[in-house]
Order: sequence, then C-alpha cells, then structure tokens
Amino acid sequence: MTLSQPSAIGSSGRYSKIFRSSSSHSAGIYTPSPRDFIKSFDAVLSRWESETAFLSDPDAITGHPSYKALVANAEIVTPLIIAELKKRPSFLVWVLDDAFQIRPYSAEAVGDLEAMSKAWIAWAEQNGRSI
Repeated sequence: MTLSQPSAIGSSGRYSKIFRSSSSHSAGIYTPSPRDFIKSFDAVLSRWESETAFLSDPDAITGHPSYKALVANAEIVTPLIIAELKKRPSFLVWVLDDAFQIRPYSAEAVGDLEAMSKAWIAWAEQNGRSI
C-alpha cells in the first residue's frame, strides 16, 4: 500500500477487516435511533425540571430545549412519561398535550395538575401506552 493508493485501506491488505470501504451502509456516519432518546430520557427530564423549576412563565418552560426534545420524542417515551405522572403530577402533562394535540381531561381540569395527570394516565392505559 502506498500513499498514492488510499482506497487500498478499505478494500484489501492487513487492515481490510478493520476499516470499511466507503460503500458500506454506515460509511462512518452515526444515525441516532429512538432507543438513544429512551436511554437519555431521565437526563433530559432532569435537565428540563431543574432548569425551569423557578420559572413561572409557561412560554419559557415550554420553550426550553429539553421540553422540545420530550415533545418531539413523546411517541416513544410516553410509557416513561406516564410512569413519572404516576409518581407525582407534573408539567409533563403539557408535553403530552403538545405531542398528541388531544386533551383527555375536561375543561374544568385545566390547571389542576393532579386531575390532568390522572386523565393522561387513564388515556395511556386505555390506549396501551403505559408500562
């Protein structure tokens, strides 16, 4: 192998089992999977809760990057969100509101985190989305 033959690295020689040719499916580019977000759910949730704990502006709370990540991935982490709501009512109900664009609770329940959480838990159980 010489410097004028860089393609030899991926196609033959003693390093051929180590290096992949540029025609491989991955070509060295990492593509995140939904499982990656599931693994980081606790960290994302913790960051969102800690960085918005003393905020009173709903727009600031829902504008946080971690909130947006939770909404974007709600389809795959709904069981984890429901498990959190079973522990204690929280603003995670807003994540579900924004992700699914439905309100499984009555108009009277708006603002009552406990009632909203119970409604989302019931919805998840009826729709096979709880753990």
